[in-house]
Amino acid sequence: MLTKDIMDYYSILGVSQHAKYREIKAAYRRLALKYHPDRNSSPFSENTIKIINAAFEVLSDRDKRRQYDEKATFNNMTRKKKNQTQSYPSSPHVNISILFILILVIPVVMMNTRMLT
Repeated sequence: MLTKDIMDYYSILGVSQHAKYREIKAAYRRLALKYHPDRNSSPFSENTIKIINAAFEVLSDRDKRRQYDEKATFNNMTRKKKNQTQSYPSSPHVNISILFILILVIPVVMMNTRMLT
């Protein structure tokens, strides 16, 4: 799943890059309970739980996490070099944040507004 625009698994789980396994596991469990399709009727819950599972799979395994961190560091260094020649700022985390909001926040807001009417 490591691509040119690397997904920020730390942001998805809401943990820091220095988080210990226990913190990662607790964040995963909290999100899994909240967004599991059996507990969440949102049409986006299936895709959301897949993203959460992918983040946990990588961050909970030492070797996969190390490779992920190395890849993320390399991509950030490459982007910084490219940005030095560009006249506008570019951040891959903005795109991931927007995707995360579209998948998780908007459906919840829409469900809540339907309940109010």
